Amino acid sequence: RAQQACGVAAVAKHWPGHGDTSKDTHVGACTVPHSLKRLSSVEFPPFAKAANAGVAGMLVAHVSCPALKSGDEYAGVKDDGKLPATLSRGAVDALRRISGENERYRGVVFTDDMEMGAMVKNYGVALASAAAVAAGCDAILMCHGEQRQKDAIDSITDAAASGVISEQRMAEAHANLDALMDRYCAPPPMEAPNAEHVLTIVGSAENRRTVEALLRDGGK
Repeated sequence: RAQQACGVAAVAKHWPGHGDTSKDTHVGACTVPHSLKRLSSVEFPPFAKAANAGVAGMLVAHVSCPALKSGDEYAGVKDDGKLPATLSRGAVDALRRISGENERYRGVVFTDDMEMGAMVKNYGVALASAAAVAAGCDAILMCHGEQRQKDAIDSITDAAASGVISEQRMAEAHANLDALMDRYCAPPPMEAPNAEHVLTIVGSAENRRTVEALLRDGGK
């Protein structure tokens, strides 16, 4: 709350929980093997509290979570419990419903960096980026390679144009990102300047003397 009160968007991570895994997703794939009952009592509560506090974003990890699988097929993948949560429609939908069945989380859902080993070694960033958006993620993090960024953009664009990613899903992602930008990236409101007051400052004798002094001192 303090961070966002000062104009900095906060992001909670790593959904659906990364504290009880035995591997590092920077290196390769790993699994959160727990039941939905255990997840609901241990892993999920911090995310629910963050959502209820109005956190601007949530970041999804490249960890598979069989308890959250949807069974759906989309964008070249099947949500069979082996998919990373980043690509799992079941996992992202569970995040959207973290505050309750009747109250959908409307913040921005980010992926973890798509160039991490868990993603690159198993899926490739182009396919994975389109699948992540189709699964419900709004923003794709691609933190290193420019060519991979371009490949991800092309993949998402093609998937949207062909209907693999629905217009509704693209519109939702756009709306969520717009809301974030409007709140945290818009310039601060400014009062219209008083012309007479401006003319007492711009080009004033005092300011001219300051400029002349700077020029004499070599701009130091």
